[in-house]
Amino acid sequence: MYPIELTSAGVAFKEIAEETLRSLYRGRDELGMISAANGERIIVCTGQTLSRGFIPKWLVSIRERLGEVGVSIIPDNLQECIRALIRGDCDFLLTYAHPYYTNAVG
Repeated sequence: MYPIELTSAGVAFKEIAEETLRSLYRGRDELGMISAANGERIIVCTGQTLSRGFIPKWLVSIRERLGEVGVSIIPDNLQECIRALIRGDCDFLLTYAHPYYTNAVG
């Protein structure tokens, strides 16, 4: 087997691509902070499954009752969602409880 390596052009492009991505993420984060500071949206952190299944239908029902509501969804795993809530990076953490675990704890 031969190891796979980038060419010198590939290495140069990779560095440029990584910096471009960092810049885009910084810009997105800065714009998000400005929008949140202006009260323009609610940021909800939730799991991948809920973000694809429950959230879209839930947002439709909320918008039907309240009108247009600015909402940003951050799909991630539970640990990262908890960290985001603690850091103040989101307004709400939406998760679910399995009846077995709910009854076992409570």
